[in-house]
Amino acid sequence: MNIFIYGNQNFKNEVHKILLNSKIETILEDVKIEDISNIDILKDNIAKNPDDIYLIDEDKIIKKADLSF
Repeated sequence: MNIFIYGNQNFKNEVHKILLNSKIETILEDVKIEDISNIDILKDNIAKNPDDIYLIDEDKIIKKADLSF
């Protein structure tokens, strides 16, 4: 299982700390935790591996309400 983290550095640090404290790597076999640095890599990974886990910083999500035309 792969866990991908996309967001600002504070978000990534906090998620890594939570995952470390949860001991997920010892509970589950073959867990790979990886940071994603840009949106294009995120989109490619989701297209290739939609069943993986993607933890995305809420600040990186564009909300419909934020768009005004």
